[in-house]
Amino acid sequence: MLKKTTVAVIGGGSVGVSYVYQLIEEAIQEKMSEYLKIILFEPQGHVGPGHAYQADFECNLLNTRADSMSAVANDKKHFMKWLDKRSNALAADYPDTKIDVSEFLPRSLFGRYLADQFENACTLAKIHGIAIHHIKDEATDIIPLSDETVCIDTR
Repeated sequence: MLKKTTVAVIGGGSVGVSYVYQLIEEAIQEKMSEYLKIILFEPQGHVGPGHAYQADFECNLLNTRADSMSAVANDKKHFMKWLDKRSNALAADYPDTKIDVSEFLPRSLFGRYLADQFENACTLAKIHGIAIHHIKDEATDIIPLSDETVCIDTR
């Protein structure tokens, strides 16, 4: 019998969200979800945008076209699909933004997408019995222990 594995993720920005989302999908696909627990260390209360994609100024644009952005490795158009499904709702919050595949969109818009992906990951995890714990603190050190585990020190 397999034992439960705890995976610690340091940081709840774009890479952390992408990793958590794909880890959950793979655990479900491989029928390993009952053996997985995820601990996410992110000092901000809101997981997803991180510093890079925070809601600040609409004039802060992505440095990549919208059709090249995705938090899902095997679906390069995932962000565009997300935008298409929400185009009417997003138009109210981004009235001066043309949402198109060739555009360099506001960074905060990608931050909203990442936050939504994390919420989706949490919902999927709950359905499949995967525990996700968000520790609202900054990880400062990773200390290897003798039994092949680690201790994560926080502020």
